[in-house]
Amino acid sequence: MSVIVLGSLALLALFVWAIVWRMRTAKPEVKRTHTQPAPEPERVSILGRGIVVEGTLTVNDPLRIDGVFRGDIDAIAPLSIGATGRVDGDVRARELVVAGEIGGDISAEKLALEETARVTGDVACSSIRVEDGAWFRGRVTMKREEIAEESHATTA
Repeated sequence: MSVIVLGSLALLALFVWAIVWRMRTAKPEVKRTHTQPAPEPERVSILGRGIVVEGTLTVNDPLRIDGVFRGDIDAIAPLSIGATGRVDGDVRARELVVAGEIGGDISAEKLALEETARVTGDVACSSIRVEDGAWFRGRVTMKREEIAEESHATTA
């Protein structure tokens, strides 16, 4: 009987040794899961303070103007005129936020005039928000369907 017990103990010891050896030599399992890449942060181009540009501008990606732009702007992507920014020309945009100055007509789906905004020119828009302190000289025409169709026609 002692031979059977010793044999069983030897077999058990061999089994434990095999498990320990396998754990030490085994490569760790790498769990592979399919994850979606993190969304890229929205990139905004900036026409910086102190820069003066003249011409015609087509905006396909978000743009912030903190300098001076002389000419017309056609913006499919969001456009913002910073507090130090100035545009001398007409602006057509889907979404326009003005904290600086615009000397020209504005055509937009969504327009926001922040408290530091100064606008001289006529405005045609579908939606407008004017903060207390914003200054405006011109006419406002609210045109829901015509502005939306006009903006979509430029992208087609």
